[in-house]
Amino acid sequence: MLKKEVVKENILEHKDAMRLRKQETKEAIQAKKDEFKLRMQTIKDQKKKLIVERMDTRMANANLKATTRFSSV
Repeated sequence: MLKKEVVKENILEHKDAMRLRKQETKEAIQAKKDEFKLRMQTIKDQKKKLIVERMDTRMANANLKATTRFSSV
């Protein structure tokens, strides 16, 4: 009878340990997902910033050309 109780206790301890590991793993994965999303958002923001800067440069050049053309007429 004593051996059965020890075996049951060992099984319960193992199950608890596995449950704890599973929970820790889920939390770690979620943290990595959140970090990845933040990093991707930063990359998207940087790309948007570059696009806006290019558009600003192109618009400035177009305005300069138009002004120059109308000044010469």
